[in-house]
Amino acid sequence: MLIERRLLICVFVVLAMGACVPPGQDTATANPIDVAENAYFQFDLITSTDLYATIWKDTSASMEDRVKAGQTLMRIAWHIRRDLDASRTFIGKLELLDHNVAESLVSFSNIQRENGNYAAAMMTADRARANAESLSENNDADLAYAQAALQQAEQLIFAGQPEDIDAQQVNEALRRANSILKTQQGLAAPALVALEAALILDRRQDALIAWRSFFHIRTGGAANSVLTQPEKTLTRLLGGTQGSSEIIDYRSLTIALAKSRLFQAAAVVATIHLSHELADDRGLSELLAYRFYLDEIAELTSAFYRQAASGNADEADYKRALREESMRLWPQLRWKETKVPDYTDQGFQDQLGQRFGAEITFKRISGYYGLHMGHRVADEDILIVQYDESATLRFISLDTMVSNGYTSWFWDGRAAVGGWADNPIIIQVRSAYSDAGMRAWKSITDSKTKTRIEREITERKLSDIELARANPYAYLPGLDQRVRQRAYERLLSDLEEEGLAGSSLQLTFIAEVERINLESSIIAHEGRHAIEANSLVNFMRPSSKKEFLAKLSEVAFSSFPKLAIGGGILSSNIGDDSAHGKANERIMRGIVRWMGKNRESIEGLNSNLPLLPQMDLLSDEQLRATFRSMDYLAR
Repeated sequence: MLIERRLLICVFVVLAMGACVPPGQDTATANPIDVAENAYFQFDLITSTDLYATIWKDTSASMEDRVKAGQTLMRIAWHIRRDLDASRTFIGKLELLDHNVAESLVSFSNIQRENGNYAAAMMTADRARANAESLSENNDADLAYAQAALQQAEQLIFAGQPEDIDAQQVNEALRRANSILKTQQGLAAPALVALEAALILDRRQDALIAWRSFFHIRTGGAANSVLTQPEKTLTRLLGGTQGSSEIIDYRSLTIALAKSRLFQAAAVVATIHLSHELADDRGLSELLAYRFYLDEIAELTSAFYRQAASGNADEADYKRALREESMRLWPQLRWKETKVPDYTDQGFQDQLGQRFGAEITFKRISGYYGLHMGHRVADEDILIVQYDESATLRFISLDTMVSNGYTSWFWDGRAAVGGWADNPIIIQVRSAYSDAGMRAWKSITDSKTKTRIEREITERKLSDIELARANPYAYLPGLDQRVRQRAYERLLSDLEEEGLAGSSLQLTFIAEVERINLESSIIAHEGRHAIEANSLVNFMRPSSKKEFLAKLSEVAFSSFPKLAIGGGILSSNIGDDSAHGKANERIMRGIVRWMGKNRESIEGLNSNLPLLPQMDLLSDEQLRATFRSMDYLAR
């Protein structure tokens, strides 16, 4: 099934990772929760579990850290060890601590849903809602309820028991998902719930609105090349009067959803409305067989990852099982020939790409084998121009991920691989980016989240200075957090000055954050790699030099450089042995050098303090100038 090939995997996006311990810092003096997080994000399950457990039992630790440790242990118990009883014990104790209770209950509701206990998951979600202290927590609880109600209904549909569906629960799932989308527009998970629930209830306009929300397409806006035809079909079929009893072409609806790579939604429509045609319609039966195949592959891969986390994975068995499932699907595909062609791994992969837009890579990342499999929702050529050089890239965006590698699975939603590059092709994992704008919006508009972030920024200000005195080029957690938070605030202010307000303000803010992220971390960064690939000396450069040059372009060509520098450059890997860590340290040295030479022009600079913690005093143009000063192409 899977053809291994030369590949550079890049972690483009870190979703919700807290501060880690900078390389070289004495862990004895570091915050214990940061030490635990550092071990966790380095895939050290044993060490991180022990550290979290120590914090969890330490009554002198802050309540925030104890709850965070307990929540993480609860998820590890289920996600990696499949120990539901241990998770249940943790949620009981977390409730007794009476701190961030709604957040803990939402996490446990998701565990119950993943275990197939939908009724209990909905009850726990409602308890979370009753304990919510902010709109964000209220929305998280509503999403947990809606996902459980929807999955219960879909399980009955695919089991051939649609008459047993509780329509009232599905309607409530749709209501709650739509309620979330009113305040958190474009958020992927509630949009997908709203789409599938609306399709089950035959609420056509709701389904179209949810589809557009999922793909961030405004009414009247244009879809990209892959989605153009599906959008036209869905608009024609679903754009009529809400509640209309008019019979529509459900087969065309199914195909349009499948061409949107929303195979679950397509299968729901086909199973409910076209069950009498499935036996004779090879196109529909192929689609349902593929949806079942994706479920099987996902389950096989998760089981393999759990074994890998425990140190007893058998890669040969895993690949053999994948191949057996692939060979099982092969004859179920629709063939023009009367005889099914002989199966080959390459032929199978080619067919999935042609029929379903599948992109598949199987590679060892950070020492672990992992499957990266998703489906194309964008595919276009982009001309990159930097200084006097240019290159053309093929940009592919994937969604409906079956697996995003072991690393993303291990991090369990807290961080993810954002894409990979195989020059001249750039592949983006859309799900790693699609909610970034909403998280940024939440950080500056949700009172509870904003208060926590501001408290952490204040707490880390002095420790940043001490870190910089010990190492002028060290990773500074407070600076990283402060730069991003102030950049989000400035972006919001700029949009408000343009007269935007309400939902238009929120949508535009979210779209801008996503655009800036894509512009810097993929277009500029990978574009520079493509430009340098044309250089005769590039093959002689160490990986750290290649990453250094690509990171310089990220900021130099960003329309919002203080957002571009966060995450991938102001990163906890500064100074470690990786190519990215070495490149980031070199950039920190360049920043300090530029600031030292240009002290007089930096407004508010305190020459008695280390320079790097004051980097946020640089203007956008000064920051770009700093990065250009390090770039041979800019000279």
